Formats: sequence, structure tokens, C-alpha cells
Amino acid sequence: MRVRLETDNPAATAFFKAYARAASVLVVVGLIGAWALKLRQEQQQVTRQWHIEQERVRELEQETRRLQEQASTLQQTYESQLAELRQPQLNPPSYDVMAQDFIQRSGEAVQPVCIPPAAKTFRLILIGEGRPRYPGYGVEMFNREGQSVWRGDGLKRDDNGDFVMMLGRAFLPPGAYRLKVYGQRGGRSREIGAYVILVE
Repeated sequence: MRVRLETDNPAATAFFKAYARAASVLVVVGLIGAWALKLRQEQQQVTRQWHIEQERVRELEQETRRLQEQASTLQQTYESQLAELRQPQLNPPSYDVMAQDFIQRSGEAVQPVCIPPAAKTFRLILIGEGRPRYPGYGVEMFNREGQSVWRGDGLKRDDNGDFVMMLGRAFLPPGAYRLKVYGQRGGRSREIGAYVILVE
């Protein structure tokens, strides 16, 4: 059995209708407020993200300028060194370098050959006395840590039987270096002498 509530009071009916409309309005206002709050939060988040991205852009621009300035400085240094090397070098100094095993056998207290800062280019004469002869020769250069910094083939003896190399300071930063000369025959290499220099 269904029970239907009816009222003949117009004032009550109007009140309930007004109450229902007010409740609906409150619900709509609440939904709009919640939506506006969410929209505001999203907008704030987007604004924060935008500021973060702008800061990253500024940092990248600063790093780019720093790298450009560094590259420009290196380019100027390189061009200056290249221009200096292209000029004629008068009377480049020569340094005779004895093999380490020869020095040890002689028992003499021989200091490593020191290349002074004023020597922009210089000749190293690696004394070949007592070194076995081969059809070809190669040379390899090592730094203080034992890392190979350069290797070349086609080295030849001069009229005195020595090995001559022309080097530039731009190629060799200050430090100690060990040069190893290899004899080459039939595709094989054998060390025949080690020489030590000190670039100041």
C-alpha cells in the first residue's frame, strides 16, 4: 500500500519549492566553487612549472654563454700558438738524450734532460750507440702515468746512427716523458731503447 502525502496548505508548498530551489542553487554553487578551486590550483601549478622552466632556460643560456666564451678563448690561444709556430724558429736548441740502460750500465748519476720554458721548438737526439739495427724504427711517447700520448713509425737513423725528433712545446705540456724506440722487422716490433726527458 502506498501512502501519498498531500497538503492543501499553499504556503507550505511554496516553502518546500523554495527550499528545493535554494538547495539546488547551493549544490550548483558548491560545484562551481569546487571547480574554481581546482582550476585555481591547476593554474598555480602551471605557473610554478612555468617559472621552473624559465629558470632552466636562464641557466642553459648562462651555460651556453660560458661555453662560448671558453671556446673563443681556446680558439684565440690556438691561433696565437699556431701563428707563433708558423714563424721561422732560429737556432732551435738540441738535446742529446742517452738511453736509460746505457746510463745505468755506466754508473753515472745523469739527470734527465730538461727542456726549459723558453724552448718553443727543440730537437731531441736520441743516442743510438749500442742499439741493434733494424730495417725500420718506430717511437712511442708516454707521460708520467705511463699512458701513451703519441706513437709514430718511419723513424730513421741519421749519419751518426742516432734518432732525431723535432718537437714543439705546444705538443708537450710540462711534465716527465718516456720515449721508447722500437726496431721493426717482418711486421714485428721490439723495444731497443728507452729515453727520459723533463719538460719544464
